[in-house]
Amino acid sequence: MLRLLLSVLLFFHGFIHVMGFARAIGTRDDSLRVLSNPLGIAWLGTALLLMTAALLQLIGERVWWLPALCGLLVSQVLIISAWGDARWGTIGNVLLFLPAIGAFFSARFEQRYRNDVRHALQNEPPATTLLTEADLLSLPSPVRKYIRLTGAIGRPRPKSVRLVFEGTMRSRTKSWFPFHSEQYDCFGKYERMFFMKADFGGWVIPGYHYYAGGSASMEVRPFGIIPVVNLRSKELFRAETVTMLNDICLFAPGALVDPRITWTSVDDHCAESHFCNEGICVHARLYFNERGELVNFVSDDR
Repeated sequence: MLRLLLSVLLFFHGFIHVMGFARAIGTRDDSLRVLSNPLGIAWLGTALLLMTAALLQLIGERVWWLPALCGLLVSQVLIISAWGDARWGTIGNVLLFLPAIGAFFSARFEQRYRNDVRHALQNEPPATTLLTEADLLSLPSPVRKYIRLTGAIGRPRPKSVRLVFEGTMRSRTKSWFPFHSEQYDCFGKYERMFFMKADFGGWVIPGYHYYAGGSASMEVRPFGIIPVVNLRSKELFRAETVTMLNDICLFAPGALVDPRITWTSVDDHCAESHFCNEGICVHARLYFNERGELVNFVSDDR
């Protein structure tokens, strides 16, 4: 709803700027200031920028802030040049500038995530050999059965994985809200980058989890500016190490064959994993059904 309202306001504000162009190409009214042709073209260009921003905002393109900010800045210059007639347009510029500048900083916040992803993927190890039955010999039997079931045998060992989620979530006292997330896990140096956008009544709130190099962080920044959540601690790194192990088990079972992950057999349907990264070791019990599917993952280290 807020997205639609913002698009309508941008479009209407842009349409008003068409009046300046109309005056320049022939409208005559002694009660109005007649603008020169170059200024008229500037008014038209501003209108097009704002209307383009309205369309991009309406269809959900995250770069809508670029034509919006350009249009609003030029608009204010034009308003100052015709202050007597156009000064009230400053109110519209200020009101639209706030969400546009928020979208700009949100884009910068997301770009940090994308830069981290690009750096991690560039530093991936070269292509690895295919995973074979011989590689599974040291694993507990339910883990071997699970890896076979996933179809990992005969394929290259995973180096990274990209995941995209759409869903809803809530805290205990709040209503459900939708979210979209994108995540990259890299298994060379074990890096995990998770970026989420939560939609609160039309306002998109971004959050970023980062796990790499012995540290972990979690940030939530409304409009990409205000750090309402900004966590960094050894406890968070331990918790995210459990999450990394869980990701490998669920999304890249072929990467379970790794010297940094060791195993203890429990029974035909359960095995315990021991995962060490950057001096932190965590443990989890994996439970499997008769078919060999992973049905539960339990750890007390998070």
